[in-house]
Amino acid sequence: MNIRVWIHGEGRSGTSWLQKIFDHQPDVFSLFEPEARLPGKPAPAPRGVPYTPEDLRDYAERIFASRDLRAVKKRPILRKAYRSALGHGLRTGLIYGEFALEHVLRKTWRANICLSVPDMVQYPPSHRVVKCVACPYPFNEMVSANQDIRFLCIIRHPCATVHSTARGVGLGKMSKPYLPQRYLLDQFFSFDGGAYDISEEEFTIQELMAYRWAVYNGLVKKAADAHGNIRILRYEDLCNDPIGTMKDVFDWVDLPWHRNCEEFISDALLADGDAKDYHSFKRNPLVAAEKWKTEMPAEDQALVKSIARQSPAAHLFPDLA
Repeated sequence: MNIRVWIHGEGRSGTSWLQKIFDHQPDVFSLFEPEARLPGKPAPAPRGVPYTPEDLRDYAERIFASRDLRAVKKRPILRKAYRSALGHGLRTGLIYGEFALEHVLRKTWRANICLSVPDMVQYPPSHRVVKCVACPYPFNEMVSANQDIRFLCIIRHPCATVHSTARGVGLGKMSKPYLPQRYLLDQFFSFDGGAYDISEEEFTIQELMAYRWAVYNGLVKKAADAHGNIRILRYEDLCNDPIGTMKDVFDWVDLPWHRNCEEFISDALLADGDAKDYHSFKRNPLVAAEKWKTEMPAEDQALVKSIARQSPAAHLFPDLA
């Protein structure tokens, strides 16, 4: 069995938590955002450069074949059934060694390097799971061209996504967001003069993120309406019943449930509140899911909802109807 699972979602929508739940299953080979430093031919320009379904399949192949250090160094580094104890120890040491080397080279010589880490597997894992938050091609076309891949798309309430992102920008943990690609923005919104005549400077962070949510999740909804190899998962449903929801998701990808996954989730449920560290998994998911309702100004909520309501994904949330 060689099943490939592609986790997709906007930033701050729970993709990292979802990926780590999968990673705790000993039969899963998991990659964290391999698209960030993907080698090979460049992505297409927003317009004027044609591409084919073969290009989209090639991109997916390269995503799943990536062994970039960044894609495998996300802690904790877990022992796997398809890797021996010796292989696990050697590979873990190599990851930490390469990470230290990369840090020194970047700091000393400002070298932009991409180190790779060998798999060191004894036999092929049953599932390969990648978590990607960026795709240079329209996502609905990526799903259509790769019918053998199971796409799991997590969508969080737009106000929650915007509030968390704005907080990250304020803390210096994230860079300021930018508008979606103009040719995609044109598919969902009408601007005076067209989308190509507007710029990021005209919008607040809240507006920029709301447009991103509407466009990229709109593409997800279009793909889900047209194809059976994609499943939409609401972040709020995952937070309300993480174990039950993930057992159902594992069934969908033909992956046996494992006690390691349940223990990882249960550990998060024991947390008193939201995480102190912005990127930590140690947070009570129910608290994290509802924070925006009390912390986000009412006028910002109204602004975000007014933009998000124009997306095909809006019907997933009753208060956007």
